[in-house]
Amino acid sequence: MKKCIILPLLVGLIIVLFSCESMEGMLEQATENVVKDSVSTTTKTVGGNGAGPVNFKEGELLVAYEGSSWDSANYLVAKVLTEPSQSTKNEGEFLFVNRGSSRWTPWYFESYKPDPSELELGQKVFYCGRGRATSGELTTDVYREAWWYIGRVTELDGLYKNVVEIDGDPYQLEAIRLPTEPFN
Repeated sequence: MKKCIILPLLVGLIIVLFSCESMEGMLEQATENVVKDSVSTTTKTVGGNGAGPVNFKEGELLVAYEGSSWDSANYLVAKVLTEPSQSTKNEGEFLFVNRGSSRWTPWYFESYKPDPSELELGQKVFYCGRGRATSGELTTDVYREAWWYIGRVTELDGLYKNVVEIDGDPYQLEAIRLPTEPFN
């Protein structure tokens, strides 16, 4: 009778021991995968030459939406509907990404995300109004749909933190763009 009880207990103990060992391995593998996944999804590159995660799409420009001159206008991201030409008095028709509406204007700029070494004190740049240093992470939607302005670089001491001061306010480096052709 004792053999009948001891034998099943021994078999059960062996099964539990082997299953615990394989369970431990499975838990370690699952934990390792979760850590790898979370690291890869939270890694963020910020900075020059469009290396950051947000950018305009191919063919998108900064186009004046409202304002009385190119340097005081408020800009939005837009795509060209009608190319500027002599027959259109050098105005182009542009479709605004965040509005779905179009407008004719002579003020439009191709632009790019600068390398930090390209920025200088007093330099005119485009900056995203929603890209303040304290605003948190910029998303692609915010980056493409926010208002953009022209301002002057007033401080570069925060570049090591990817922060540039524009007109006295700190902005994320990622929220700064330069025109491909210099401002006149």
